[in-house]
Amino acid sequence: TVNCRNTSQIHAAAYNYYQGNPVSPPDLVGQDINILSADSLSAQAKKIQSKIVELISQHEVAPQDIVVLVANAPRKQDYYDELAALSITKPVHWQAEGRRNSNTLLLDTCNRFKGLESAVVFLWAIDDVDTQREPEILYVGQSRAKSVLYLVGRKVSCEQILENLDSQS
Repeated sequence: TVNCRNTSQIHAAAYNYYQGNPVSPPDLVGQDINILSADSLSAQAKKIQSKIVELISQHEVAPQDIVVLVANAPRKQDYYDELAALSITKPVHWQAEGRRNSNTLLLDTCNRFKGLESAVVFLWAIDDVDTQREPEILYVGQSRAKSVLYLVGRKVSCEQILENLDSQS
């Protein structure tokens, strides 16, 4: 009944959308949830790409420890294509729905990534999620992050998720 996967910040964000039996948060506080907001899909992709390049080159995060999860599976290819058009630190390349290795950065959907985890997760396409009808997508997407979570979407969507968290505190 104790969450040993995430930080308490990620636990609080994810379990705000959890519908099962109560699970106690971990002792590890961690950092606040990060927001990357922009109005267009291409601008959001550029922010993700820029932050990933920074994480790899300046903070020495291994590419295989980063995953970009798309919440909107029906439009996943649109999101994959936006990122695939942007370069990242060589020799690293994007890998859509495959296996991770030292030179790949995985793009996947929340549903496909269920049961897996990553040190750093970018949860993207949250603008299209109906939080009342599809809370599990937000739970799964957020709870895959072990240490660092980025919410990516329009500012209002990101803030709504964080406001829901603040109202539960």
